[in-house]
Amino acid sequence: MNRMNLDFSAHSALFRAMKNMIVIHDDFVFRVKSLERRHPSKDINITRLKRAIFNEIQRLFNFRIQSYNLLYPPITDDEIAGLSIHQIVVKKDETQEDDVYAGRVELYPLVFMCDICGDFREISSQDLQYFDTKCCVQGCNGNYRQLSLLRYCRECGKVEHFRYWCRAENDRSLSQKYTEHPIQLLQPSKDALFGWKFRCKTCGWEKDIFDFSCDHFDQKAQKKISDKPPTKFDPLTIREGGVFQPIVKTYVSIEPLENEKILEEEELLIAVGYHLGMFSFLEDILKRSEGEAEIMSFKQVKNLLSSLRNLKSAGLIRSEQEKVLDQMESVLENLKTAIGLIGTRNLDEFLTIKDLTMPRGDPDDIYSRFVKDYEGHLESSSLPADKKEEIRNKYKRMCGNFGIQNITYIPEIKLVSAYIGYIKGPFPRDGVPHFEPIWIDERKKFDVHERNFEAYIHPYNTEGILVEFNPLKIVSWLRENGFDELRANNESEARKLLVLLREESDDGPYNMIFRLLHTFSHAFMMNASTYCGLDTDSLGEIIFPSATAVMIYSTSVINIGGLQYMFENNLPEVLEDMRNHIQECIYDPVCSSEGGACFACMYLPEYVCGYLNQTLDRRIFTGSESLRGFWEHG
Repeated sequence: MNRMNLDFSAHSALFRAMKNMIVIHDDFVFRVKSLERRHPSKDINITRLKRAIFNEIQRLFNFRIQSYNLLYPPITDDEIAGLSIHQIVVKKDETQEDDVYAGRVELYPLVFMCDICGDFREISSQDLQYFDTKCCVQGCNGNYRQLSLLRYCRECGKVEHFRYWCRAENDRSLSQKYTEHPIQLLQPSKDALFGWKFRCKTCGWEKDIFDFSCDHFDQKAQKKISDKPPTKFDPLTIREGGVFQPIVKTYVSIEPLENEKILEEEELLIAVGYHLGMFSFLEDILKRSEGEAEIMSFKQVKNLLSSLRNLKSAGLIRSEQEKVLDQMESVLENLKTAIGLIGTRNLDEFLTIKDLTMPRGDPDDIYSRFVKDYEGHLESSSLPADKKEEIRNKYKRMCGNFGIQNITYIPEIKLVSAYIGYIKGPFPRDGVPHFEPIWIDERKKFDVHERNFEAYIHPYNTEGILVEFNPLKIVSWLRENGFDELRANNESEARKLLVLLREESDDGPYNMIFRLLHTFSHAFMMNASTYCGLDTDSLGEIIFPSATAVMIYSTSVINIGGLQYMFENNLPEVLEDMRNHIQECIYDPVCSSEGGACFACMYLPEYVCGYLNQTLDRRIFTGSESLRGFWEHG
């Protein structure tokens, strides 16, 4: 019973049963110790993905260390070499309707109590095979059951099972305890933890379960986690997703570069240049040489630069080709001077999605028929002209309210979701979560030269809806909130200003845009689920602050076309419902005065929200005494 293999359903909540997570099976609690895995697929740009995952792990773990003054060594840039990426093996189970993936679990915690007399036992993994579930107390006919209770330290993040033995047995091994000094767990009420006590039946010592303090000492690593004084533990009832919460990040899958002539850092500079129209001269050149030329995609620009560099290094480049290469290199050099090699968050992912919306040049291409913006869809529909006009006016009015420039349905997007670590204990709404990387050997996590960690990925194809906001309206709104240095006369200037913004203080312009997009994203998912046949557990979000855009996608293993149906039939209604949703919360005025977001109005499960329900605020739209709301902007 201690160790066993289990199959987990690979449905929309795939990442709820990852390594180190809690699972409940046949009334027993287990912790996942390992997963069936393989090397990542060759069509995944693993170099780029590894860098993105590492940056997120490093940011979250180091922020935790800094916030709580912990003694863990911060993760350094050089430790990227110690990160391993594994792909989860998802397979078809003939006995079930759902796909499954396999994992190895261990009984956790190894603490038991009699369901009648309360006799308490802690068992070592070695002794578990000899453990008799019949109560060993003479005259008791009860059975031992697993104690589904842990204790958690808010100061250092330590989570451990409840352990107690009489002080008279401190020097004895675990297998020798509880013989001369048996322990009883007193439970005045099984529905409430208050009043629960451990009691030595030999000498009468009692200890309330709330009286235990954390010494901030890591038993596995044999190191101190914190120098702070002992802190009282909080009891933690075991339930799936309630002890350890998986942190999952989703990335747009970008194909590996065709060769190595473009550096990883340069790819993002190309993205910035493409987004700002700095490579438009390429389309003029193609038009002169080939007549009517199509708009070049982001991918085509990358491949062209790579090919020209190859020709030059091989000594085969022609003079007109070298001129084009020099112009492209000049764009990159100017961008390096302007913004350096520090990446603009996921702009290249946004442009990869935009590539999917571009015409493919083949009028018979089936995929292109399904990629559509809403007005294009409405125009091609069979509705009567007056009905089209009515829907179009409603759609334009709602888009104007939200500052939306365009909404596009994309039938197939390749995404990669990554389980990068987990939160220990409950998520602190007003503090910093205790993020823990997935250590390969927890005994070495204090040693920067020996410690290694891992992440688990799952690539999949799905449908999505891309929502793009008007950059000029966003810049104007930011100016009304005191950012006078942001000046733009047209969309091109606004786009350049926004793409150069950097993350800084919480009330800076970049983070204000993020709050705006994130709040919109949650409201969209919550209201779209009513019409698309998918609950919010089956939806996900990717936010593109630099491009002022949001993508909502389906995480369901079976793509039922729910987002397409909603897009084609109910999009104006969704936007109208969102406005009402954002304006009011059942807990107002408390919710509005204490952050503008809560469980009743904005929060989604942590495994759905890749941003941990942070930076959500309805007031970003409605306004407050200190904030000009987006809807208040003219």
